[in-house]
Amino acid sequence: MDRRRRAAGLLTVLCLLGAGVAACGDNGPDSGSPGSTTPISSGAVPVKSGPPEKVNEMSSPATFNKVDLRFAEGLYVHRMQAVKMAEMAPSHADSAEVKQLAAGMRTMEAARTRQIEGWFASWGKPAPDQKRIAAGTGVEQAVSAEEMAGLQKLSGKAFDKEYLRLLLRNQQGALRLATEEQAGGTFGPARQFAASVSATGTAVIPNIRKLVK
Repeated sequence: MDRRRRAAGLLTVLCLLGAGVAACGDNGPDSGSPGSTTPISSGAVPVKSGPPEKVNEMSSPATFNKVDLRFAEGLYVHRMQAVKMAEMAPSHADSAEVKQLAAGMRTMEAARTRQIEGWFASWGKPAPDQKRIAAGTGVEQAVSAEEMAGLQKLSGKAFDKEYLRLLLRNQQGALRLATEEQAGGTFGPARQFAASVSATGTAVIPNIRKLVK
């Protein structure tokens, strides 16, 4: 894959994830395509209308079940791990596009973890602690502590390749959790969030997979 196609692919991923408006605008690669993707502001959960804050608005006390809790805990770990990986990119990545993708991921995922923290607060449940985040304990397709440490030791093109490989798995894990939430969850904001994760994951995973090759 030549540099131009790789850059376009990375910016398409950024656009599909909603991590950067500029990547989907008139100045982005292949302006007007990626298909029907609509730019969304940094940190927003993709919703059809209204500001992203409305995703968390509740007019009645929060009710949730075990599926909702599993979804929130698993997604929180995935999102926090995505932030940690992205924080390495400025000093470790070779490609400017990978650095841009990581910067967008860092902003977006940090905002989304704050939304999930709001659910935990409304449920009276603690968010996963740093030890569980670091190890990915009990979360399918999470990055292990060993893999995170290994990524930290890489630089240049080797970092870019491993970052994209782990990002792919991160997104696949989030998609699996979202599918489970949509099938069995009862908490409205979590179900809406899962629909968003499912839609973006379905679109972005094939694009990241191409970049990993």
